Amino acid sequence: MKLKLKTEKASLKLTMKDDDFDFALVTKAYEIVTGKAVKTAKPGVPVQQLKAVINGSNTHKYEPQSTREDDDRIPGWKQPVKVQLMCPYCGRCQDTTTLYGNHWLKCPACGKKVRLQSATSSWGVPDEHGYYYKATEVYRDRDDEKVDDDLLNEMKRKMEGKDDD
Repeated sequence: MKLKLKTEKASLKLTMKDDDFDFALVTKAYEIVTGKAVKTAKPGVPVQQLKAVINGSNTHKYEPQSTREDDDRIPGWKQPVKVQLMCPYCGRCQDTTTLYGNHWLKCPACGKKVRLQSATSSWGVPDEHGYYYKATEVYRDRDDEKVDDDLLNEMKRKMEGKDDD
């Protein structure tokens, strides 16, 4: 198989035998020439489909593999993970655990709901101390938001009524 990648700034020729086809190598070559990262296809994709992608006549959709390096560290759904709790209601600070995927936890001291947010910039990746979540903000569920929205709408109606007088 012969492959020539060319942009305004770079050009690369790649030749390999069909039986030695290495999609990772082709992907890296493309990334080097274009400077664009590529989501790779699943291993074992037939050569004909890959040639169609290269020639631009692809009609098959690939399921992209994850490109995150930390995939092996992401806990399973509902697995216990470490949380750094700083309750906004009572001020309690402690390390605790919750299940991965939860959106809130109850403070063990006051029983109020505290919102869980990722401890790092990526969900499912622990920080340097092993925390997956930080719990520092008040949790507002849909009922709380509806009450606030209703109150705000009532205040707007009253303000509009005063402006008409």
